[in-house]
Amino acid sequence: MLRGSLLILSILALNLFAVESKNLYNSCKFCHGKNGEKAYMNKVEPINRLSSQELVILLKAYKRGDVDQIGLGKLMQGQLKNLSEENIEQVSKYIADFK
Repeated sequence: MLRGSLLILSILALNLFAVESKNLYNSCKFCHGKNGEKAYMNKVEPINRLSSQELVILLKAYKRGDVDQIGLGKLMQGQLKNLSEENIEQVSKYIADFK
């Protein structure tokens, strides 16, 4: 009985994680596409080509204001201001799974 309950709780936790990850990505869709496939303004390569680790590094740098690719630094900083480091890692894994 206990093992069955733990399995159900694990499945529910994974489903909640997936839903939360998808919700975190929702504000990214407009510029980057449903699956990170858009080359924004034909200048920014599709983000679905980046690894989770590359995305974490890039997103954290945007959040700190250290990156300003093609003048989009402030826009990205605004998008990331309310995301925790855990959220950034979570959405980066979500995006990397688009491959």
